[in-house]
Amino acid sequence: MNVSYTLYGTNSSNLSGSISRDSSTSTSQQTTHNNTNLTATNINLNTTQDTKIKGANLQATNQLNLNTKNLEVSSVQNKHKAKTRSQGASLGIGSSGVNSVGFNQSKADENSKTVLLTSMTAKQVNINTQAHTQLTGSLIAATDTGDKDGNDNGQLNLTTNSLSASSLNTTTTINPTQ
Repeated sequence: MNVSYTLYGTNSSNLSGSISRDSSTSTSQQTTHNNTNLTATNINLNTTQDTKIKGANLQATNQLNLNTKNLEVSSVQNKHKAKTRSQGASLGIGSSGVNSVGFNQSKADENSKTVLLTSMTAKQVNINTQAHTQLTGSLIAATDTGDKDGNDNGQLNLTTNSLSASSLNTTTTINPTQ
C-alpha cells in the first residue's frame, strides 16, 4: 500500500493526499524436450515386436533398414503456459474531499507449443512394417546427404499393411482481458 501527502502554500486547507494499492501474480509452467540424434553409415533395426521412435532423429549416410511388427514415428512438442494477473486501486483526497478514484484489473493467459521434428533419413530407406505404421508430425525421407534442400531422391521403400498420418502444429495463443 502506498500513502502520500502533500502540503503546499501557507494555508493548511490545501492539504492533499492519496492512497493506492497494487498487486500482481505470475505463474508459468514449461516442458522442454531435446531430440536424441543417431548418425551412422548404415542403420539396421530388426524386431518381431513394435518399434516406437519419439523425440529422435535417425540419419544414415547410406542405408536405413527397418523390419518391425508396428511402427510409430512421433515428434514431440515443447510446451509453455503462463498466467499473469494484476489489480490496483487508488483514492485521491484534497481539501474539498475525495477528488479521484481509480481501479484497474488485468489478466493474460499464454499457451504455446513448438514442434521438435522426429525424422528418419538416409540415402536409401527400406521400411517393412507387418501391420500398421503411424506417423505423427514426423518425417521419413530418402535424400542425398549433400542436398541442403532435402529433396527426395526416389529411394524410399515403405511396405506396410496400413498407414496413418497426423500433424502437430506450432501454436501460440495469448488471451488478454481487462
